[in-house]
Amino acid sequence: MIGERYRVLAPIGRGGMGAVYRVEHLMMKKELALKLLHPELGRLDEVAKRFEREAEAAARLDHPNIIGVTDFGRTPDGQLFLAMELLHGPSLAEVIRPDGQAGKPLGTERSLRVIKQVLKALDHAHASGIVHRDLKPENIVLIERDGERDIVKLLDFGIAKITSGESDSKEVLTQAGVVFGTPEYLSPEQALGEEADGRADLYAAGVMLYEMLTGRRPFEAESKVEVLSMHLTRDALPMHKVAPQAAVPVALERVVEHAMAKKRAERFADANAFLHALDEGEPARAASSPIFARLTRTWPFLVQRAREAGVPLPRAFIAGAFALVLGLGALVVLARHVEKPKPPAPEIADDLKRAETLLGRGELEPARASLQQLLAAHPESARVHYLYGNLDYAGGERERAIVEYKDAIRLDGGYRADPTLRANVRALLDRRGEGLVAVALLADDIGKPALDDLVACAKSCKDERVRKKAVEAAVKIGGPQLLADEGKPAAAPVVEDELVDKLEKGKSCRDRKQAALALISTGDAKYLDALKLARDRRGGFFGVQQINGCMKRDLDAAIRKLEAEK
Repeated sequence: MIGERYRVLAPIGRGGMGAVYRVEHLMMKKELALKLLHPELGRLDEVAKRFEREAEAAARLDHPNIIGVTDFGRTPDGQLFLAMELLHGPSLAEVIRPDGQAGKPLGTERSLRVIKQVLKALDHAHASGIVHRDLKPENIVLIERDGERDIVKLLDFGIAKITSGESDSKEVLTQAGVVFGTPEYLSPEQALGEEADGRADLYAAGVMLYEMLTGRRPFEAESKVEVLSMHLTRDALPMHKVAPQAAVPVALERVVEHAMAKKRAERFADANAFLHALDEGEPARAASSPIFARLTRTWPFLVQRAREAGVPLPRAFIAGAFALVLGLGALVVLARHVEKPKPPAPEIADDLKRAETLLGRGELEPARASLQQLLAAHPESARVHYLYGNLDYAGGERERAIVEYKDAIRLDGGYRADPTLRANVRALLDRRGEGLVAVALLADDIGKPALDDLVACAKSCKDERVRKKAVEAAVKIGGPQLLADEGKPAAAPVVEDELVDKLEKGKSCRDRKQAALALISTGDAKYLDALKLARDRRGGFFGVQQINGCMKRDLDAAIRKLEAEK
């Protein structure tokens, strides 16, 4: 018996700090896991505080991807214990390294499914004022729930840093063998003994994603000290070189590199920004599979159409093959094209690096002096304006940051997709006096990549004026149905006959889609025939090109709904 209410059923595991048992709560008749600290360690103040910190952190957290802790106490003989939900499933470490040594890539789809859940758990923890500080595959368990596999459970907040609320957690635990993080997943600032914030967890998440995608950690060595040194001084080998067979998409590789930036200021601002970057990297990849399948299924049809046009059989095959190759080539080009900022001019690269180093250390005034000199000498450098924007944002001069970000985007469109810039602008949406300026930048300067941000603001921003501007901007860019689904105004009043005409005669698919979404949002079945015509419209050299492909899903869903209601 432990704590007078837990009957021990079986041991689960044992380590240097204590043991974990499968237990039954006598009154609730429920099986739980119970962590029991060794008696001699429980008398050490520093270790006891670590145990209490885990209980305090758990009490603040309530998330489906974080293990639930139900009880904390001390036995009559002084042993500390922690009761938590009983998990049935392997750790992520066991999945990546099933034999304990050699790793294996998990594949892009599975890796993303796991890391997104981890980031959602971190987003909740960070919002609750808790930084994990020891994120690693051993602290992630994958369970099955309701027939769904790979449900993440994040555990072991024993060395978490609690940054808000009533707590004595500002004390630094440095004695009794307490290790702040595991070397293979430790951020550079932790390796230097500096104070860690949520971006340290994001660095560890990047290391884990690298390992899931390649089967190898980015930094490995015989000595733990050497591993720490590598985190500080070396860049990880590109994933396509470490595991070419894994075929990691280029866009995803860049996201991982961003998460593992040496300077925390250059990483994602928060877990949500990391998630957003992962989502942005998926559409082209997700779309490529059905398009490829459609093109290959079209082969017999292309040949038949060529023959009907009077092309002899051998040349019909050649014409069909030519059209198919062109389509596949265009698909590859589109899938590989990822807009990113251009590298800075070689003559200022070293000066920029020094400014970035100062900014990463939080030395804002020296960084400002360095950037002022660069700006005076190179006013057309997008990178200088971008870094100046980050500096102004960090220094609380947010309106000036917006101006610098606008200049950076004007000079180099690659910054429209920069996750740090986007995260900083999103953070301004709910700040008094700054929300309208932030909406204007998202709408006018970033444009379509910011549609999700504008829609989210239209639904949840606190300031009514900011919400209204976000609605207008989202509708203008092409998202009225997203707003209509949430009961928000779908679009500005437009004569519906004009919309039908625009749906038929609009110059671009984007123009026609705006008209289609506005008609769909009315919910009126009288537009069903017009929507069907738009869906089935074909053209192109062989007459098989889907003219309105950019809105096919919207049209299909709307047509099904209207037909069901007739």
